[in-house]
Amino acid sequence: MSPAQRIDRTAVVAATFELIDHAGLAGLTMRALATRLGVQAASLYHHVAGRDELLRLVADSVAQTALARVSATPDWRALARGLADGMRSVLREHPGAAQIVAVQEVSPAVFDPVMPLVNDAFLPALDIDDETALHLLQGLIVLVVGLASAECGNVPNPPAAPAVYYDTWYEVAVETFLDGVQFRYRPQAPRA
Repeated sequence: MSPAQRIDRTAVVAATFELIDHAGLAGLTMRALATRLGVQAASLYHHVAGRDELLRLVADSVAQTALARVSATPDWRALARGLADGMRSVLREHPGAAQIVAVQEVSPAVFDPVMPLVNDAFLPALDIDDETALHLLQGLIVLVVGLASAECGNVPNPPAAPAVYYDTWYEVAVETFLDGVQFRYRPQAPRA
C-alpha cells in the first residue's frame, strides 16, 4: 500500500488540527504534518494541493462545526449570540485555529447555507436588507475571531490573562455589538 493510500483527506485535516493545537500556526509545515501522519510530505499532495488549501480546510471545518452547534430560532439576537458562542467554543477547543480563521475566508459552500436562517431571523426584526444582514453576521464573526485570537494566545504559548478576563471581555464585546445592532437597525415607527 502506498503512503498516499494509508491516509485520506479527513486524516490530513484531523492531523492538521492536532499539529496547530500543539505547535501553533508557525509549526504547521507540510513536512511536520507528514511526520505526524507517518508519511512522506509528497504523499500529502495526493489529498491537498498545498498549505493554502489546508488552511482553507481548517477554516471550513471550524465554521462547519460552529454552525452545527447553532439552533434555528426566529429571534435574531438569540441566533446571533448562538453563532458567536458556537464560533468561540470551537476556537477554544482548537486554539491553534484562531490565527488561521482570522485571515482565511470560509468557502461559500460552508457559509451560504446559513444565510437563509440569518435572513429569516434578522430581516423581520431589523430594518435591514439581506446584504446588511450578511455584513452584520460577518462583523460579528470577525469580532469573535479577534477576541478568540487574543484569548487563545500565540500557541504554544498560553494566553496572557486568566480565563475570567477573556470571559468578561467576550461578554462585554458581543453584547455591546448586539446592542448596537438593535439600536441602529431597530424598525422605525411610521410617522403620523
